[in-house]
Amino acid sequence: MGISGLFIILIAIAVGLIFLQNKLCKSPNGRKIGLILPLISLIFSLLIVIEVSSKSSYEKTVMGTDEFGKSYIISSQKQHTDLDLGSIIGIGIMFNLPTLIFLGEYFTFRPQKEKSVIGNTELDKTKIQDL
Repeated sequence: MGISGLFIILIAIAVGLIFLQNKLCKSPNGRKIGLILPLISLIFSLLIVIEVSSKSSYEKTVMGTDEFGKSYIISSQKQHTDLDLGSIIGIGIMFNLPTLIFLGEYFTFRPQKEKSVIGNTELDKTKIQDL
């Protein structure tokens, strides 16, 4: 499978998740269930940002071989890559895009609170009859 096949699979997963979020938001319990995917997406993005910001160093090893073909280490040193705050914020924004899309869908398609209409419930009907 090439790059185009992987791209098609990723697009299909994204469309499926958006469709699932739409169905969750439109369900009768959509005010609570519709927050599941944004919450999962937020947790994953925070884990990625924490992982990327903690991996700021790596070990650089230079190997050599002697005349008999045996490998040995010439030098080994720790290299530090400092990620500035802007890079970490950029990574956080990039990985929070699905969270923003899911929240946008949640606020667009969630069921609104039902407004009480006079005469709609049994209690309202008895109040009207008492008058």
